[in-house]
Amino acid sequence: MRCWARGASRLSRPHSVAYLFAGEGSYLAYVDNIADSGHENTLGLYNVLVKQVVAWNQPDVQELWDTLRHEVAHRYLDLAIGHRPPRWLNEGLAETFAACWNTEGKFAAGRMRKRALATFLRSPNLLDISSFVVQPQEEFLKKAEIGYAQAWALVHFLRFEEDQRIYDRLMTDLEQGANPLLALEQNLAVLDRGDFNKRFLAWLNASLSEFQRK
Repeated sequence: MRCWARGASRLSRPHSVAYLFAGEGSYLAYVDNIADSGHENTLGLYNVLVKQVVAWNQPDVQELWDTLRHEVAHRYLDLAIGHRPPRWLNEGLAETFAACWNTEGKFAAGRMRKRALATFLRSPNLLDISSFVVQPQEEFLKKAEIGYAQAWALVHFLRFEEDQRIYDRLMTDLEQGANPLLALEQNLAVLDRGDFNKRFLAWLNASLSEFQRK
């Protein structure tokens, strides 16, 4: 997972717990007791307090594995840098990791998140990036679908398309215990520049055009 979350150190690998529920009813009853106020996914979650990954063993195997990869990424981030990143970054990193597998279960870093691209086609109005990265969790979750899509797009762009030194410095600062808001302010100051926004939107529009052609 290190090749995906570049900048995170090697971990001591403490024991991790995952629960897979046979039915949706038992899963929902369990997570009702451990889900935080920001929980929005009825398929799986990672709880930072009890350190558990939980998921419903749904009939769609590909969706199940996608959910598990997303939630396991949250567990890894908790181990690597603590549960301190803003919601958009935490979800964006998890979405970027989950996207690395194709439908056959083969890994390749930097794969596109098709569900995010489909979301952009339905809801093309993005929040201004400089506002997006500082919004509180409550605002992020008000429009969770487009929020997750934009979080993936920004993290993917920083990690795989843009100068990776920006991403590396941000992750290293977070890993070393820097204040998350200060780390964002120092490392993502480039987001206020018009040329960054132009490059980001140009990449996203090109990605959407390619997605539509397939």
